[in-house]
Amino acid sequence: MVFDHIGGNPIILRYDYENRYSGLELLKMTNLIELIENRFGTETDVSQNVKTTSLTGDVLARRSFRRYLEREVPENLRNLLLACAQSASSKSDLQQYSIIDIQEQSTKDELAELSGSPFMIEAPVVLIFCGDTHRGQRISELRGLPYAQNTLENFMNAAVDAALAMQTYILAAESHGLGCCPVSHVRNDLEQIRDLLHLPEG
Repeated sequence: MVFDHIGGNPIILRYDYENRYSGLELLKMTNLIELIENRFGTETDVSQNVKTTSLTGDVLARRSFRRYLEREVPENLRNLLLACAQSASSKSDLQQYSIIDIQEQSTKDELAELSGSPFMIEAPVVLIFCGDTHRGQRISELRGLPYAQNTLENFMNAAVDAALAMQTYILAAESHGLGCCPVSHVRNDLEQIRDLLHLPEG
């Protein structure tokens, strides 16, 4: 999820192979219209002839999860999901974000307390997606050039880049049977979280 000067959202994952249906399995139990009406509570004129994919079913049926099975997510799968996140659309392909993988339990505990999200403590994976303009500043410094992008527009571009990467990560994770929960409350304590994670300015 996004962590920047506007706000931050850690991603939480869990395995749920026993209880979770894939998008295509959901479509066997119900049709596209029923999925949409179940989600929004209103009738839809979506045609039964519209082609449906596994991704469509996953998106319409997705939920946030706050309880987790005691299983680790394999490193090769974690790396695959990060590769998916980094394949997201990006403004000018600058990818102005960084992804922080929180592995220390003590850090998870502090994040959980700061954000009022106790379920984070038991999560096997906690990630924070940061809108990152600091990298561009450092590149300019290393090349002895003035940094000309210290603007609100560039900040917004970084925030959007992080959000796109975050959502792509969620979709990829859920396609592998992992449940995700964005947590936005961390933005209520940005300075404390910045210090906890040793984040630079920008």
